[in-house]
Amino acid sequence: MADNTTKEEALTGCGAFFVLLILAPFSTWLNAWVMLKMYNWFILPFVANAPALTFIPFIGISCIVGMLTIHLAKTDNTKADGTKMKITEVFGMAVSKMFLYPLIALGFAWLYQFIFIR
Repeated sequence: MADNTTKEEALTGCGAFFVLLILAPFSTWLNAWVMLKMYNWFILPFVANAPALTFIPFIGISCIVGMLTIHLAKTDNTKADGTKMKITEVFGMAVSKMFLYPLIALGFAWLYQFIFIR
């Protein structure tokens, strides 16, 4: 029974890893698009001689910022009560950080520029 559970957890972990591997480029593109929007709202209008960049350079900038901040890294996978998180919970947290965080940041940035800059 324990071997069967371990195999299922291993297969679930491998599947989650490959899904995250497939979703990673989309997360990078979303981060690049959000950074491009924020650049156009907050830097381009106010910095003299700032270059007008397109989406492609922001993919690289997004990768650099992500590498420097490593915002998905969580080394401790225990809950507050001391139990270990299941792979599905870790997967859900990773996907939400990959996609929801940039969209929430974009929403706050849009609200800020709409109220204070326009």
